[in-house]
Amino acid sequence: MKFFWNLQLLECKRAFRKLPQILLGAVVLIAIVGTIAFCGQSVLYQDAVSGRIQIAVAAEGSSENTELALSFLEHMETVASLCSFVYTSEAEGMEMLESGEAAALLVVPETLVEDIISGANTPVRVILAQGMDVSSALVEEVTSAGAGTLGASQAGIYGAYDLYTRYGYETELSQAYDDLNQIYLTAALSRTSLFDGETVSATGELSVLEYYLASGIVLLLLLWGMTCGSFLEKDSRSLSRKLRIAGIGGGKRTLVKCLTAFLTMAAGILILAFLAAGIWTGLRGQWPGELLARLPMLLPLCACACALTVCLYQAAPTAGSGILLIFLVSASLLFLAGGFVPSAFLPQSFENLSRFLPASWMMEGAGAFLTGEFSGQAAGVLLAFAVLFWGLGAWMAGREGAE
Repeated sequence: MKFFWNLQLLECKRAFRKLPQILLGAVVLIAIVGTIAFCGQSVLYQDAVSGRIQIAVAAEGSSENTELALSFLEHMETVASLCSFVYTSEAEGMEMLESGEAAALLVVPETLVEDIISGANTPVRVILAQGMDVSSALVEEVTSAGAGTLGASQAGIYGAYDLYTRYGYETELSQAYDDLNQIYLTAALSRTSLFDGETVSATGELSVLEYYLASGIVLLLLLWGMTCGSFLEKDSRSLSRKLRIAGIGGGKRTLVKCLTAFLTMAAGILILAFLAAGIWTGLRGQWPGELLARLPMLLPLCACACALTVCLYQAAPTAGSGILLIFLVSASLLFLAGGFVPSAFLPQSFENLSRFLPASWMMEGAGAFLTGEFSGQAAGVLLAFAVLFWGLGAWMAGREGAE
């Protein structure tokens, strides 16, 4: 056992001598990862106005009341947030539907409002564009909501008519209609107050910035091993056999590499974190002590990333091929876990697969680090993955020493 700890001490000395080079490589990785995070945040959610559904409205020869009602509808918050209206003729509206410029065409009758007040059922024709499933579904939802409101109002008018005529109050129907119209118009004008706003994000509980910061942290930890090839690469056959004779088999040799990588990564992250904190304090005048206090939450992520790195170096024949393998595996894992593009935009099969990938749990752990809510489940799963990768690396190292 003494020989094991001596070997561990020698490997740590060799690794820490390379720490300045490793930190320089980490800074380059941070620059690349930061660029990815910035671009991802900018691209994921662009200007909301550009995503509005364009609707053509054909209201030729309409009355002032109809134009007033359409203007009111156009400026309602619940409608304006989804739709943009373009007033045109029916023929031009059909051309816009065929060319894909509009998702729907509303053909409004001349006496729309007057017919609503009088109780006549004059419909507004809604023509949906072909091949625009999402937009058509939203337009259909908006129009059906309006039809439901109108139907409820008409039901009240008809109910008042039946009640007043049954009990002989026909002379008071006009005043009843005016009162009911005022009630229903007031309800329609204030209908936005009946709804609670809920923001649905593809990044879940994290903001877009936090999501891509978490993705950047995971990518940095996964690629960190690319800077450590000089002391994590596979041992030569002669050295493996000599260590095996000295009682250091594949499992212990792999454990030495994992511990060396973990200590080096922990020291490097601590140094970089304090440097970043100093820069932040100089720019903002506030020491980020709360965020620094959460750094231990990253230790399970570091353990998993280090074990995976050692395993990949054991699988590669040379240090150069190991670096390439680390890059390919890291990029693939992070993509499948939704690190580059959120899982909501990926096929359902990708989301189901991501729960079995370490990068997905690393994303959860990094998100917990940013929000300050520690995830014990993510930490436990990551440590289990670390043990699994150590076992695979030990098996490959054992085979190498036995040959």
